Amino acid sequence: PTSLELRKDLADGQIDLAFAAVDNSVLTYEQMGETVILMGGDSSGNEFIVQPDVASLSDMANRTLIVDYPSSAFALQAFNILKIGAGLEPTDYNVVKVGSTHRRYQAMVGENAGYDASLLYAPFSILSQQGTNNLKSLGKATSLGGAYQSMGLFVMQDWLHAKANNANKIKVTRFIAAWIKGLRWAMDPSNKHEVLIILQSQFEIDEDIAQQTYSALMTPGFGLTKDAEFLFGGFENVLRIREEFVGGGPYDADSFVDLKYYHEALKLLDSDGLELSIS
Repeated sequence: PTSLELRKDLADGQIDLAFAAVDNSVLTYEQMGETVILMGGDSSGNEFIVQPDVASLSDMANRTLIVDYPSSAFALQAFNILKIGAGLEPTDYNVVKVGSTHRRYQAMVGENAGYDASLLYAPFSILSQQGTNNLKSLGKATSLGGAYQSMGLFVMQDWLHAKANNANKIKVTRFIAAWIKGLRWAMDPSNKHEVLIILQSQFEIDEDIAQQTYSALMTPGFGLTKDAEFLFGGFENVLRIREEFVGGGPYDADSFVDLKYYHEALKLLDSDGLELSIS
């Protein structure tokens, strides 16, 4: 789904848990109801991908940047990069809403490609630079725009506290524990061969692209974070960017985050047990 579809589905109770760029949690909180972020995930892994004739960030003046949704997550990350790197404001270039990373990748390659730039993560950032696609990267988003807390788990506050006997809190804690357990397996170098097979299958890519994707995912400060740690420094940058380009705030990072279920999940994994003490 697009980020807007995800936010609406979460607020309407069509889904219980959302794992997406956590800036969407802030936007949902402001527009649709109180959310809470429960876990981190990664630093986005985005690269600033452009057409071959875009020589630098400054060349984006009067060109077209494509985004998922103009007031959330990676769109704002891109605005920040263009402001820092070239002094460009969103009014200095065209912003077109296209949708998810996969949709943006498809819109930038092929005979009908008419867009100049977008933030893409692996494997799409890698595929975009292969063969006849011929796009190029102007750099990693975290290098161009600073630390970034990207993907994470968030839920509606009402849903979290709705069930008697803390049923949803227990469900969330076990979900987080399972996620971390799977992440530990995936990031263990001894499992690299199996992870590459999964990447090839899920994204329908060859072994070379899978290898490059794996490398991107395992790059500290760029890809996955150990144990899905929440990066408060990166989140403070997310909030700063939102305040600068959308308005609102001032924001208090702590007010959007509750990590007690995350820490309970870590204890659950350490004990290898099933008993939870949630209050």
